[in-house]
Amino acid sequence: MRTHNHARCRGFTLTELAIVLGIMGTIIGAIWVAAGHVNATNRVQKASGQVMQIVAGYRSLYTQHGVDVANNTDITCAGVTANFFPSDMLPGVACATGTASTYPLSPWNASVTVLADQTNSAIQIQYAGLTADACINFANAVTNSSDVVYESISGTAQSLPPLAANVPYTTTQIAAACNKAGSANYVYVKYLAR
Repeated sequence: MRTHNHARCRGFTLTELAIVLGIMGTIIGAIWVAAGHVNATNRVQKASGQVMQIVAGYRSLYTQHGVDVANNTDITCAGVTANFFPSDMLPGVACATGTASTYPLSPWNASVTVLADQTNSAIQIQYAGLTADACINFANAVTNSSDVVYESISGTAQSLPPLAANVPYTTTQIAAACNKAGSANYVYVKYLAR
């Protein structure tokens, strides 16, 4: 007579399963947060690079031809026509002055506007539609640029040398200025055109 010796298979208890799912949820959550931080950092780096390319293009326009327009004239579409904006910023429709939906887009999918400042031979680049975090990160990045002469962060404005003797915003001041709800924050940065 043969006897069968079967090992008893036992499954997970509900408690063990709950612990495993809890650990997996924590790991997935940590990965999600880290990916969001990396994405936010990449957007800021991309926007900072865009600003420098845009400034270089408009500086070439000022140097070669000069710009004879009134202060605060919107010269965004002129820059689009002259290929001053990276191609990945262009929305795929013809730029029409005064129509923000046709303007180049920031990494946060909000319009970017460029204004002329004839009085100071400068150009002002406006990044609008920023969340508080995006505003803080982007403002910190562009504030550290050596040739910024003016910045307005959600309405808090500062003129810097050579336009005025103020000092750049501190990280704490930037955080305090980026205080609008939702995506209502903006950063306006002015650079000398020559």
